[in-house]
Amino acid sequence: MQYPKKKTKGKMYRKVMILFIISLTSCMLVVSPSLYKCKKTEESDAINCDDVSDDDTIQKLAKAEEQNSKLKCLSKVLTELPIQKGKDKGTNLPAVFPHHGDAGHWQVWNRALDKRFKGLKALDRLVTSGNTCSVWEVGANVAAQDSKDLMALYGTCKYHAFEPVPDFNKKLEENWKDENQMTVHKFGIGGKDQIFGVSRNALKGNDGDATFLDDSNKQAGEVKIHIKSFDYVLEKTDGIPSMVEMNCEGCEWNFLMEALKHGWIKKVPIVQIGWHSYGDVGIGLRAMQLCDIRVLLSETHVMDYGLAFGWERWSLKE
Repeated sequence: MQYPKKKTKGKMYRKVMILFIISLTSCMLVVSPSLYKCKKTEESDAINCDDVSDDDTIQKLAKAEEQNSKLKCLSKVLTELPIQKGKDKGTNLPAVFPHHGDAGHWQVWNRALDKRFKGLKALDRLVTSGNTCSVWEVGANVAAQDSKDLMALYGTCKYHAFEPVPDFNKKLEENWKDENQMTVHKFGIGGKDQIFGVSRNALKGNDGDATFLDDSNKQAGEVKIHIKSFDYVLEKTDGIPSMVEMNCEGCEWNFLMEALKHGWIKKVPIVQIGWHSYGDVGIGLRAMQLCDIRVLLSETHVMDYGLAFGWERWSLKE
């Protein structure tokens, strides 16, 4: 969603050094003497392990390089954190708001909106060549606005809007009832089929405009949320989509890790994510999780642009 211009209370601040020390401690590289069998080449910082036959050494080196990638990611992410002090509107007590809508981060979020639908080379190639293309919008809410904007540019693609909240998906279905290129799915997507209950209070999100389910699925509630497995959705739709567009107010944390574990998302030409820092786990751990996901995505994709807890896009390596 796009946030209206508004004045935010309090001053922006970042506990970068504290979070950085915590993250640095958790990502310390433990390098055994056997790793020195691998030598850096003179031309670059690349590590040459052609002469290494010790499987254990190679595994340790791979782990060290993975941790180093996470550390580099964290050093960047921790300078971009959207945090602001303020007053909790329910109790008027001091609070910290980590979400872009509350923290004055909405300006950056809004500026990134224009980037989302430019430079979509994979869709351009598919449309130009006359091949089938499909877009999944995960967290479509009541309007599937991203699909509407994309449809204006790529009208021949098939669109699938996923929204598990009954009050939202009823309106969504009504809004798209006359569009043959769109299929509305009244469920969310995940690693396995499941049904859980959430309270209506948990669905209020940002003044009732957002859907947040990530932590709320730990508790019972009167609103039933249906999740269908990746395998089910891939079979019932067009298979691997050409693009996944995510703005699901917190579901991305579980969704992406489960999708990476499953493997299907590693074949998607375009993955576009709107990050959120909601949740009881806290923004520090969210920063580390974001880097875990980025490192895994970087194995198969290249980041086109990105901002921590804003928007970012990944394109499949050619």
